Amino acid sequence: MLYHKEIGFPKIVEGFYGKKLNLEYTRHAKLACLSERYGTITHPPFVIEINKENLIEIEIENNLITKVVVRIPYDNENELALAIIPEGEKGTVKSLWANLIRDKHFTLDKSKYNSI
Repeated sequence: MLYHKEIGFPKIVEGFYGKKLNLEYTRHAKLACLSERYGTITHPPFVIEINKENLIEIEIENNLITKVVVRIPYDNENELALAIIPEGEKGTVKSLWANLIRDKHFTLDKSKYNSI
């Protein structure tokens, strides 16, 4: 089941806040850094802490969080979104992309997400 911050997260997410993940990047994510529409991305940090401010999407299967999408600051014009598979203290970044900071995400398709 897929949940978005703007629609609401189930209670399971509360235990995830404060979790630090040591990030590893897939080949796809590394290539995305080189081919981003807003220019080449300098490799993001290798450790990230999940919190209420940066967590924007979660996927839950069998009562476990199987994917998170976080948004982190990048530069004066962009922020980065990272799709991460959490596995204990490790997080595998399967994809990443830049979003303009001024993008207010009015195109969110709420039909893709579950509500609590």
